[in-house]
Amino acid sequence: MNDPIQWWNLNLRGDHLKSLSGAFLEKKLSYGAIGQKLERRLESVLLTKHCLLTTSGSTSLLVALKALGVGPGDEVIVPNRTFVATANAVLMAGATVRLADVSLDRALLDPASVESLITKKTKVILPVHLNGRACDMTRILEIARNHGIFVVEDAAQAFMSSLRDKFLGTIGDIGCFSLGVTKFMTSGQGGFLITGSDALIKNAKKYIFHSAQGEDVRHFNELGFNFRMSDLLSSIALFDLEQIESKKNKYIQNYLNYKEGLRGFKSVRLLECDILKGEVPIWIEVLSRQRESFCNHLKEHRIESVKSYPSLHRSEYLSSSNSKFPNSELFETDELILPCGPDVSESQILQVLEVISSFEKRL
Repeated sequence: MNDPIQWWNLNLRGDHLKSLSGAFLEKKLSYGAIGQKLERRLESVLLTKHCLLTTSGSTSLLVALKALGVGPGDEVIVPNRTFVATANAVLMAGATVRLADVSLDRALLDPASVESLITKKTKVILPVHLNGRACDMTRILEIARNHGIFVVEDAAQAFMSSLRDKFLGTIGDIGCFSLGVTKFMTSGQGGFLITGSDALIKNAKKYIFHSAQGEDVRHFNELGFNFRMSDLLSSIALFDLEQIESKKNKYIQNYLNYKEGLRGFKSVRLLECDILKGEVPIWIEVLSRQRESFCNHLKEHRIESVKSYPSLHRSEYLSSSNSKFPNSELFETDELILPCGPDVSESQILQVLEVISSFEKRL
């Protein structure tokens, strides 16, 4: 019997430990020189003016919204298909979540649905670039500018993906990223936001360490909090950042291997990304109308898969009784993630494809 295949394959190496132990031995524990070096490197990689590390992608979203002045009485438009962190950040900021449906072909924020939700209270549109797929930023920005609304990009799953030579996360007013374990690169836990605005980065920094500006921690005249990422975690991400080209190539090759292997299958369909236009899929998302039996078949062969998360309107505290989300329902019931990650092997992918082929033959 083959060894079990996990859905996310990540092997931390000795060099990760070397980077971490170096920070430890130099007593660089809290946010400091290593974190600042990581911020500068991220600015260089993403061709942006400002980067600010945070404790997670979730707190990056919260800090971004607060930097824009979002609070009670404001509304933020969020796609119904996203991880709950996107909506929770809005609620933590004190604002109201307005859920929009997604496009039927890409599972991304539908601009037509966005436009129908805009009111005088709308402060921010929050597109989410799921699995490296780019939202229709041209249309979203057009809608936002016509109504004087900010745009915050949730690019937690889209580091290094681009659209017309601009990295996702650099197109709106602020872009937010995650450094979680199952993202393009990781520090174990962490995140960051980027912006080209001097004013917005100044506002954002208030919420990183209790409104303290620079080295002056004697006066606290505005509300803030502590969302600083430690140098220990930054040291892991900094090493990972040096591997971005090889990791990018690996993610794309994983996708191409699955795309070729799934060609012609009727029971399982790849949710496609446009890699020729700069999209980088980190996960292998597929759709199957027989998802339950398909997952069970994989499990019988010791292959792990992950079902997609529920649509946001399924959560009672986010539900909207008078709204329907027909496109969201398709992805909610049919979508799942196959084994992938920066260290999944080609032989493992072939094993997965062989098991899928056997499932196809049973139908």
